[in-house]
Amino acid sequence: MNNLNLKQLETFVTVAEKGSFTKAANALYMAQSTVSNHIQQLEESLGLVLFARDMKRNISLTPDGNRIYQFAKEILLRCSELEETILENKKSQLIIGASTVPTESILPELIHKFIKTHPNCRFVVKNGDSDQIQRMLTDGEISIGFVGTSDNRQEIIYEKITEDRFVMITPNTPGYVKLHEQGVYGKELLNKPLIFRENGSGTQKLIDNYLGSMDVTEDNLNIVAYVSSSQLQKDLVKMGTGVAILSEYSTRDLVSSGRVLRFEMERNCLSRNIYMAKDKKGILNSLALEFDKFVKSNFKLN
Repeated sequence: MNNLNLKQLETFVTVAEKGSFTKAANALYMAQSTVSNHIQQLEESLGLVLFARDMKRNISLTPDGNRIYQFAKEILLRCSELEETILENKKSQLIIGASTVPTESILPELIHKFIKTHPNCRFVVKNGDSDQIQRMLTDGEISIGFVGTSDNRQEIIYEKITEDRFVMITPNTPGYVKLHEQGVYGKELLNKPLIFRENGSGTQKLIDNYLGSMDVTEDNLNIVAYVSSSQLQKDLVKMGTGVAILSEYSTRDLVSSGRVLRFEMERNCLSRNIYMAKDKKGILNSLALEFDKFVKSNFKLN
């Protein structure tokens, strides 16, 4: 059994179905002698006679041959299905990565629209902070990344797709409602209990830079929690735990539903760019190229 291989099985099945070594050789684009060798090797491997030959050189399957034919047919079918599955997965799977804000606020609509026109596409979305997404790109783990900060790494191409601004959200309580009606800016509420993101978050980096520009340090603030997700920040604000500085994109649903209040940080909006990022040395497959083109078209970058 050590020398049994798929080519022998394919030759055997073809001879059995064509009823002739010559016809099988033509169908397989092989020399007839090669066909004969494959059958001989298969018979030796199995220790069975697969074909009966009469005086007129006609061939037919022996009882053992007929039994092996059923197995061989099934094996070849399964192998064909496996090849198709592997090929389909390679063609249809698109692995992308995104930091928190793009994941929550930008990707859902992009993925929804793209799948409508590419129904065979299967997305694999990896999440992380902006630093992690950029590392995934350079490590070849993802084809395309979406981040809220650019480290200007020379090995990465950054393309601005949209702008996002930072706002402060607060509980929708009478005290904050009064401040909102008075037109107070978010920077005037930095004395309130604050809920911050953890280190590594692109959003938090920019907020830290903003606070630093006003000579405000964490020692001057009443930070009640550092959390790993903006969703937890929003949940805590809804419960009245404190206030948080967040992406305007990610707060739209909460604000429109009236569950929280939104304050602009200052007269001139505090904003940042959202980027689509790709590895300069990476080669995008056809599906990734299609998605890249789709994203640019969606944000009117072309």
